[in-house]
Amino acid sequence: SGAGGSTLGFVQAGYRIEGALELDKNSAETFERNFKLKPVIEDASKFDFVAWSRVLGDVDVLVGCPPCQGFSRLKHNGDNDPRNSLVYVYINAVKAFKPKIAVFENVRGFISSAKGKFFQDLIDKLNKLGYKISWSVMNAADYGVPQIRRRAIVIASLKEKVCFPPKTHGRPNEK
Repeated sequence: SGAGGSTLGFVQAGYRIEGALELDKNSAETFERNFKLKPVIEDASKFDFVAWSRVLGDVDVLVGCPPCQGFSRLKHNGDNDPRNSLVYVYINAVKAFKPKIAVFENVRGFISSAKGKFFQDLIDKLNKLGYKISWSVMNAADYGVPQIRRRAIVIASLKEKVCFPPKTHGRPNEK
């Protein structure tokens, strides 16, 4: 969950947040202050998503934003950063919850990191679970955020591919 940046966007869009998972205690405390919801503080790679799915029930949207450091241009551990494997933990969470929509967000380097292995694995495994995949590299500044922040966004839907919204700010044809 981190401190809740993605969560804030979903709350502002009218979604109700039912749960969050975060390993870092400081981030979890910030998330709790921001949303009055205490995240489960646990290592996601050891977490029982199947049991949690029984507690929460049906989930419309599952959002995953693993740490970006291993996919960043400034990576310190190269493509071998152990946090990169959280992509597979996210896939396990999707398997357990079977949400109508699964959203994955990370830095744009996620797409090319390890010669595209993590990105392609994510796409392939979500396809095998029956999801229709849409993805894009989007710049938050194009949607009114006062910061150039390019992010890889993958949206998987059980019904139909999701169309990304048109830019609301900046130059319409600028990449």
